This record gives sequence, C-alpha cells and structure tokens, in this order.
Amino acid sequence: MDISLTFFGVFYIAFLLSFIVFTRNLNNGFFFVWLIFIGAFSTDTMAYFAGRFFGKHKLMPLLALKKQ
Repeated sequence: MDISLTFFGVFYIAFLLSFIVFTRNLNNGFFFVWLIFIGAFSTDTMAYFAGRFFGKHKLMPLLALKKQ
C-alpha cells in the first residue's frame, strides 16, 4: 500500500507538472503559465476569505451537520 501511494503520488505530481512545460512551449506560453499560477493563487485566496467570512453561519444546515 505504501509503495503504491508513493509511486502514484510521484507519478501524479510529475505528470501534472509536465503540463507546465507543454504550456510554456505554446505561443504566448510564458503568459499562460503565469495565468495558471495567478489564477490558482487568486481562487484559493478568495475561497479562504469566503470561508472565513461565510464559514461561521450554517447556510445549509442539512448539508453541514457537523459545523459548529
């Protein structure tokens, strides 16, 4: 089990990171690589702040039973 998790973890990361190289080789690839990282950073940041702002209230109590 540990060997398969390690293998597939390394494979998964290497496989997905290889797409950065492929994207960089496109026309305007440098722009697209920056767009990917800035987009991921901004959506993660906004999700964090939305969770901090809205996370204290039960918006749908039936779906979030264990939220305090």
